[in-house]
Amino acid sequence: MRSDGGWWSFFGGLLAAGCLVGVWGCGGVAQAAPPAEFYLAPDGDDTADGRLGRPVASLRRALDLVRDLRKRRASLTPITIEVADGRYELADTLLVTAEDSGGEKSPTIIHAAEDAHPVFSGGRRITGWTVTEVDGRPRWSAVLPEVKGGKWRFTQLFVDGQRRFRPTLPAEGWFTVRAALPPSADAAGRGHDRFAAAAENVLREWSQRDAIEVVAVHQWSMSRLRIAAIEAGEEAGTANVQLVGTTSSIDSWGAIAAGARYRLENVREALGSPGSWYLDVPTGTLTYCPLDGEDPESTEVVVPRVDTLLSVRGEPVPGGTVDHLRFVGLSFTHGNWPMPSRGQSAAQGDLNVGAAVSLTGARDVQLIRCGIRHVGRYGLALGVGCGR
Repeated sequence: MRSDGGWWSFFGGLLAAGCLVGVWGCGGVAQAAPPAEFYLAPDGDDTADGRLGRPVASLRRALDLVRDLRKRRASLTPITIEVADGRYELADTLLVTAEDSGGEKSPTIIHAAEDAHPVFSGGRRITGWTVTEVDGRPRWSAVLPEVKGGKWRFTQLFVDGQRRFRPTLPAEGWFTVRAALPPSADAAGRGHDRFAAAAENVLREWSQRDAIEVVAVHQWSMSRLRIAAIEAGEEAGTANVQLVGTTSSIDSWGAIAAGARYRLENVREALGSPGSWYLDVPTGTLTYCPLDGEDPESTEVVVPRVDTLLSVRGEPVPGGTVDHLRFVGLSFTHGNWPMPSRGQSAAQGDLNVGAAVSLTGARDVQLIRCGIRHVGRYGLALGVGCGR
């Protein structure tokens, strides 16, 4: 989700995408990790036992080995998983539950190897580009069958570690609402779902109108809603825009008021500016307009597949919490944010968008020198039952 205001933060519980997470939690100052009992490497093998010289390939497999070890014998010293340098692609959310808990004297420590900077990525690198030219500028395209088949949709794209944006109208600045309209009967008192715009801005033959997102600014929040219909307004030169879904409130602070700012995002007809991209869902075709100097053979283009990268999910009841875990020196990158079918609108802080790293029912769990980057939601969310 695009944020023109820079990185987001909300109170102390939600840390912005792109932040470095220092020491969180409690349980004292982290001690130097003892020699690792289990090892993880990008070229590991999940059929191995994870011991020195026989690393596993996935963190989930390494945690399962720790589970098995704890079932076989009690431990009064930390059990560690040493993570070698490299990139670890996540096919799904890494789920950590109460069964992965350590003990007060025997925490489970998942730490980067010396001088290593391992990355757990929920993204996929796009290769096999077809290069064409439009209006004298190059365009790259790649067909993604999973998108065409309805199994995958993304709203974020990163090129050589930098976020790229979808085409927008206007290209700079904002349109303004011509007049407020009363909510339709379908809104059922939930919020506002209509407004009047200048016809020249919206009353066009859009090739994929249902993919366009209207970003409307309210008094202290904003809504992101798709278009259901556009028709000529009663006043000359205006058009009435009917939205899919509603804003967060029927009250004035949730209104799409006259003079309010709005823009159209993900507009296929606006594609062309260097650095912009468009995903044609019906055909599964991703198109990217490269910046000067970018080459399809050497440029890294990554799009996210996974929404929540790490979920530490306990229950805030005795015996249900996730306890005594430390994540040290790891990075979590490339998280998706799929916009809900009826759009996104929240009264305060977009609390309902979720986070790339989410903790609930977690006690004595620490993230130490960890990074969260290139995600479409909040970076870190601490939910109910987190403490100590």
